[in-house]
Amino acid sequence: MPAVQFRRCLKSVSGVYWFLWISIGICCSAFSANPSTPSPQNWKQFYDAGKKFWYKKEYKESYQNLVSADEATRGFTGSEAWKRVEVLRTESQLLFYFKHYSQAAALLEEAAQLWQENEKSKQDELARIQYALSETFYRDHELEKAERAALASIANLEKKQGTSRWEKAFSQKLLAQIYSMQKRYPEAEALFKEAIAALETPELVANYDSYGIAEFSSYAVPSEAISHLQNDLGLLYVRTKRYQEATDQFRSALKVADAQYGKSSWNSVITMGNLLTTELHSGNFDRKQKYTDRLLKILKSDSKWEIPTIREAAVQLAAHAYKSKNEKDFEQIQNLIFSREKDHPEKEGLLSDAVSLAIVAEKDRGDWPAVEKIGRDWLARLEKQYGTNSKLIVPALEQIQLACEKQNKKEEASQIYGRAMILRRS
Repeated sequence: MPAVQFRRCLKSVSGVYWFLWISIGICCSAFSANPSTPSPQNWKQFYDAGKKFWYKKEYKESYQNLVSADEATRGFTGSEAWKRVEVLRTESQLLFYFKHYSQAAALLEEAAQLWQENEKSKQDELARIQYALSETFYRDHELEKAERAALASIANLEKKQGTSRWEKAFSQKLLAQIYSMQKRYPEAEALFKEAIAALETPELVANYDSYGIAEFSSYAVPSEAISHLQNDLGLLYVRTKRYQEATDQFRSALKVADAQYGKSSWNSVITMGNLLTTELHSGNFDRKQKYTDRLLKILKSDSKWEIPTIREAAVQLAAHAYKSKNEKDFEQIQNLIFSREKDHPEKEGLLSDAVSLAIVAEKDRGDWPAVEKIGRDWLARLEKQYGTNSKLIVPALEQIQLACEKQNKKEEASQIYGRAMILRRS
């Protein structure tokens, strides 16, 4: 099963349901859908069964068969090393998508070592293993290890001629994300731009599938990868307070996402959310754009609400409406969140997150009087809804306290602190 098909298959199902079942499978591996005892002779029987259960979306059985294939291929070296590498890579993909990153990384490290020792002539395949290892470390917040693996992947791809320069673009993208997390912004920006330029090459656009780049990258078409890169570069510009450049990147990414996937796609939702966040941080609200109307329409769709990206967009939209003093939109989003989350114990938390985003934007500019005002306005709303003795008003009190401390209003800060402490203990 090609890696790209497997990745798309995994993305199509509810993450919570899968995470539960794969965790059960990992903890309870005594059961096996294949009754045979693992041995070097029947490794492929287990491996093929594991892939078959993937197609059938029976993930517990899939994992258990892959574990058996893992056991059967232990000790494979020389001309048989590729068989074990294939099993390790496939098993690691399953663990990766269910967020068992450390276990996935251990399998990929073994795969890379096996490949280096037994398949020295095929450096491009080693580069793909190193890319997967870097991505796994990155998701596990092991940034130094992720950087080393990404650099190794790039170095190996540079040894190969031909299509490797486009595969290299994806390793550069990953390395740029790592540098951005490490606040090495100039290095990250240069890599993002180089990767975008490589993926915009007409030759690649025309031959993406035939060159096999889709399988390496998991992106179906170059434009999807470019849209993601533009979003990443835009977020870097937001972090470095280059808001106009960020807006330009997000608008370009939105055009690509709209054209490729439609105006209600999650790719478009992510980009619109980033545009709203940019306006939130810059303080310049573009009333001519219709992002808020589009997002509201998407948010009102029952079929999309459970997607984490959509819920995050609700928070971004609420923060934007709150900060831009768009009372009508804020009330609509508030009512929407409460109707969708009526049985969820953290429904108030989403709205608190929205106000927190608005506050973060003011903190970023060092405007502490504005932080205090937002906090007091939010406190008034919470007191009206929940009463003056509810623990639910504590987040607003904490923001007011911090703003008072930054403005050297020591007595007010002390009073707010005391009130919050009493409510926490009640």
